[in-house]
Amino acid sequence: MNDVRNEKFRSDLYYRLSVFIIHIPALRDRREDIPLLTESFVSFYSFKTNKKIKSISPEFLNRLSVFNWPGNIRELKNIVERSIILSDDGNLTRDLLPLEVLFPDEPDTDNDIGTLKEMEKIHIQKILGFAKGNRTKAAKMLGIGIPTLYRKLKQHGIG
Repeated sequence: MNDVRNEKFRSDLYYRLSVFIIHIPALRDRREDIPLLTESFVSFYSFKTNKKIKSISPEFLNRLSVFNWPGNIRELKNIVERSIILSDDGNLTRDLLPLEVLFPDEPDTDNDIGTLKEMEKIHIQKILGFAKGNRTKAAKMLGIGIPTLYRKLKQHGIG
């Protein structure tokens, strides 16, 4: 309503849209909904991408549950879709999550931040995603040779 008074929002449009005003708390204020929403998005995007998802790891759900969600449900939906696309074996695990979910800006002593080996695996997977699976391009983006990339893929069990 303040935006209408300050003429930042059209009053006719406001009154047309405000038949019912529904207040929905931010996702960070209703964390208990995250597992159910995640399962719903997994069902939808596994069908859409024609990928069978076998399992969702507890670590995956835990990271989603403690994240602050500045983008609310849309951000959760995007992250679940991205994780399904990146999953090679039908399992949603912590290493499929983007770095901002794994390592939020605000310090949280309850969350372990992982080892250097875990970080390297996550980074390689992220770069492979950016390179759309092109390993030559990924090696170049990582600043390493192709044989080194193949060795690291084998070392981390990345398909």
